[in-house]
Amino acid sequence: MKIISALFLLLVFTTGITQSLDDGLLLYYYFDGNTIDSSENHYHGISNATFTEDRFGNPNSAIHFNGYDQYLDFPPNKPILKPQLPVSFAFWILFEDEAPFVTQIFTTDFDQNNHSGTWVSNTHYGALSCGYGDGSDWCSIDTRRSKYCYTILNSNTWYFVIVIIRDALDMSVYLNCTEEDGYYEGNGGPLAYTDCQGSLGRKDAMATFPPDYFWGAMDDFRYWNRELTSNEIDSLCTYTSSVSNFCVPKNNLLIFPNPAKENILLYNIPTETAQIEIIDSFGKKIKTVLKTDQISISELNQGIYLLKFLSKQNRILSMNQFVKD
Repeated sequence: MKIISALFLLLVFTTGITQSLDDGLLLYYYFDGNTIDSSENHYHGISNATFTEDRFGNPNSAIHFNGYDQYLDFPPNKPILKPQLPVSFAFWILFEDEAPFVTQIFTTDFDQNNHSGTWVSNTHYGALSCGYGDGSDWCSIDTRRSKYCYTILNSNTWYFVIVIIRDALDMSVYLNCTEEDGYYEGNGGPLAYTDCQGSLGRKDAMATFPPDYFWGAMDDFRYWNRELTSNEIDSLCTYTSSVSNFCVPKNNLLIFPNPAKENILLYNIPTETAQIEIIDSFGKKIKTVLKTDQISISELNQGIYLLKFLSKQNRILSMNQFVKD
């Protein structure tokens, strides 16, 4: 399990930012063994993909796509997921491609034989790209607007990516919190959508060929209907750098059910556990209990919470998330 938004939001608030990263957040997939949307929309993903280790080595804590028939679809018939520009994305990604070739990472409008919606992919030389389509019922340079970056990515390496698409000649891509140089291409018109839902792990980019699929892993996918501010980008990157080297204890701890309404059951608790703290999304300690395998959460408000498992010496043994329905 991952360190979750409780710690992240605490960092955000201490930076003095007045706008919350929850503002305009359309989707937030943690991928902790499920495709639950942790944004206020609860637009849970529909997927045939599997789960794998995240960047900390935690099992079943990132989604994995096999490169030929696995994907995650956004729920259909949700107009809110088809906003006009600007839009922003943030996610972790790992490529398993042994050699660079074009692969489509995701699109917000999976219509075949058509450039529509916004998307992120990589280029034929192995760098990131992003763009949007005008929905002209064809895939060509004349129906899209794209930005191509220069940094060639390595396989089997986790990267943190932020993408902001504002206009035809105004797109930003941050790779591990450094803004990428690049160039623009395409002659398409304004952003347009079809009735198709968005999809992670695939996009149809060529009118005469089948869709391209992503081979690799993705984690902590966020999608906003607005432009992230420079302060918010700094906060995302502050959080990223602060936890990337955090040694998350590996364990087989399970929380069931998750999400839950009344009680949560805990399995495989660290043996040294003396007490367990419940922390809300603002970093506030809500409740402390002695070591137990069942905790009542009926009094909690709906939201995401952190369980912190502590030894007698107050050493953190594990931090695991749960969702109160």
